[in-house]
Amino acid sequence: MVCSYCKKPIKDFYLTGGKNVYHKECYFNHVAPRCGHCGEVIEGQYVVSSGKSYHNRCFDAHVALKCDVCGGPLSGKYYVDFYGNKYHEAHKAKLTGCSCCGRLICEALTQGGRCYSDGREICTLCHMTAIKTDGQLQAAIKYTSGKLEGLGLGLDFRSVRYEMVDIDGLRRIMGNRFNHSRSQGAMTLTEETMVNVVAGNPGRRVSNPGLTRRSIAVYVLYGLSAIRFKCVLAHELTHAWFALHCPHLPVQVEEGTANLVSSLMLEMIGNEEARYILRSMEDDNDPVYGEGYRRARKHYEKEGLTGLLANVCEKKAFSAGLFARLADWLS
Repeated sequence: MVCSYCKKPIKDFYLTGGKNVYHKECYFNHVAPRCGHCGEVIEGQYVVSSGKSYHNRCFDAHVALKCDVCGGPLSGKYYVDFYGNKYHEAHKAKLTGCSCCGRLICEALTQGGRCYSDGREICTLCHMTAIKTDGQLQAAIKYTSGKLEGLGLGLDFRSVRYEMVDIDGLRRIMGNRFNHSRSQGAMTLTEETMVNVVAGNPGRRVSNPGLTRRSIAVYVLYGLSAIRFKCVLAHELTHAWFALHCPHLPVQVEEGTANLVSSLMLEMIGNEEARYILRSMEDDNDPVYGEGYRRARKHYEKEGLTGLLANVCEKKAFSAGLFARLADWLS
């Protein structure tokens, strides 16, 4: 019997590898698989990954994908979130997602989290920027209204009344329209009252009855992260703009356009949480908020925001303007 490696006779103990036979020394020094991590000879069961062989212990400790929640090796089915965090399927079932950024709330990913008195859970990362005080509210209003004015939504946003509420408060305000799973985290209420305006000069007074006075109030959930709060506020201030310029739009048109305006502000912010909220809008399959947003986005890309607003106010629908229709015809 001849060793398949050195071609010398085998006189006593030998090892086999497939159809080949080897001296023990030849096999372990030249033939046996070696671990791609530690370089030592592999005996018994081992793992092959990307063309390299590994001891089971070396693979689990140094090569295998690790769960970002518990640190254990990942195998089989696992999840990858928007931020690139990978974790076991069991964690997704047991842990709560942050109501603002969507991350699983745990020490490893978010440094833990908080639970508000109304039951909402928010991670520590988002809680660091949460809008809870009047000063923070006023700063968020100033920032958001400035961005919207820059987009062409001319409105004295200082004339709007703002109030932060909890889930129960929002439920009371919205009544049977409240849907926790669909709630944007805010509500815009427009109250209309009929007033008589009396004007004139001494000796001649003219009464002009039947004029409408509108008052607008925006209610937003307290404790949202700064970016989520500004996103929600931009959505609601678009409703306020519509209430003053072209009220009573179809719900898909108004909600979709409000989401579009919110998305334009998020694009200006451009950080990771803003991109997460944008992705959520794009993937939303709701016929009002999701489909309405996608239709508004399509018309915005053809007409710009000014053209889109002019057309929805005139047509009460997503309808292409003259130049957009001409462009489609020429193409």
